Amino acid sequence: MTTRAEFVQVLQQVLNEREPRRIIHTGFLGTRVTGAKVVEVPERPGFVYVRLRGDASSVAIAFNERVPPFYDTPVRLMVDEFDPKVYRILGRNIGVYPTWPASASIGSHGAQHQFGGGDQAGRDIVWVHKGQFTAMLARPIGDEGTMQLYVEEDWYEWGSGVYYFAGAYSPDLASYRPTGAYSQKYVTLYFDGADETVKVLEGTEYQVYPYPPTDPHNYVPTISSLLGINLCSVSLGTGTSSIWWDRIWDIRPVIRGGPR
Repeated sequence: MTTRAEFVQVLQQVLNEREPRRIIHTGFLGTRVTGAKVVEVPERPGFVYVRLRGDASSVAIAFNERVPPFYDTPVRLMVDEFDPKVYRILGRNIGVYPTWPASASIGSHGAQHQFGGGDQAGRDIVWVHKGQFTAMLARPIGDEGTMQLYVEEDWYEWGSGVYYFAGAYSPDLASYRPTGAYSQKYVTLYFDGADETVKVLEGTEYQVYPYPPTDPHNYVPTISSLLGINLCSVSLGTGTSSIWWDRIWDIRPVIRGGPR
């Protein structure tokens, strides 16, 4: 029969052998290698560099499955309980930025969103609107737009050959604004492959007051494919002073057909 003294002795032994308190460290993801910012450890998938306490001279390597691998992300880490030779990322150090919004931690997975080889490629392809293609894209200039657009570079077919267009500014469209009250007008920018210039095709004015047309597409002028490559049509009003995305209709012929 166990006496009280023996029970106390056994209990004391158990308490003395309890798991030691593990120390949690703080740091920032990434270090500099020959001047470049590097987060992920080469040849060690899943491992990242951590500057302990932000000290560039005290860099640890830790296993990470908790936070995105962005340079300077504040993190908390500790020695792995099953492998004391390895640090493990616990999560973001929210004490550094207590107002950070909650967000999911998603690892690198870009290959899932693109075509190509590899085990992950092609499983979650990104669906892209035509306006996101930069080939011969007519876009606004600057942060607020001007009365010109800039047409980005691309290769193009003309006649029996393929040629390179380096990009160019459009003509100033201020002189193409409608003159009538409550009027609108579409002007189309097209690329003339014969002399490699961006040109303007002017549409007709139409009234928007008291009733706008039910189908303004009917007022968008287009050029024959024998004479040029349609780029965009711009909606101009009497008081238009700058052109932004909301005035640009992308009419580039992404899919071409017909006789060759």
